[in-house]
Amino acid sequence: MPEVSVLLLAACMFLGAALYTSVGHAGASAYIALMALFGIAPAVMRPTALALNIWYRLSRHFVS
Repeated sequence: MPEVSVLLLAACMFLGAALYTSVGHAGASAYIALMALFGIAPAVMRPTALALNIWYRLSRHFVS
């Protein structure tokens, strides 16, 4: 994947995460939708979304 696409995906995921966390959700559906739009393989999408959700929940647990 070209570097510009990676940066755009990261920016979109950050925006999606910010919107989801503003209402208390981890944002897995946003992560999966964005990765699908950017052509990431499903075998990579699932564990990545899971890891991001776990990271979010753990960060919320220790911060709150």
